[in-house]
Amino acid sequence: MSRFDDLNHIARLRITREGGIVAAPGLARPRDIELSRCSPPEQQQLCKVLAAGEAAGGGQACGAGDQRYFRICLFTLSRQEAQPDDELRVPESLAPDALVQLWRDGRIDDPS
Repeated sequence: MSRFDDLNHIARLRITREGGIVAAPGLARPRDIELSRCSPPEQQQLCKVLAAGEAAGGGQACGAGDQRYFRICLFTLSRQEAQPDDELRVPESLAPDALVQLWRDGRIDDPS
């Protein structure tokens, strides 16, 4: 069971790509996703993407050397402040394609 099986208490996700040899904040391209604007099927798809990211390498150390990684910050409904309530880091080399697409496009293509 993943901690991302249910996003009912989450208000917003922020996905950024960080790390690498050179610190270039412009390449992070933060992607904010307001869950209130997502349909229930879209929220379910987000849960799957986050769980896949967690399984692919969410527990591994990130950012060492020139390794880039995706940082996923979760902000809850009760505390929508600057500091996230939960965070997941996934090495770019292990990130599922759907996570890369979510960061790049702000959406996930329907697999059907």
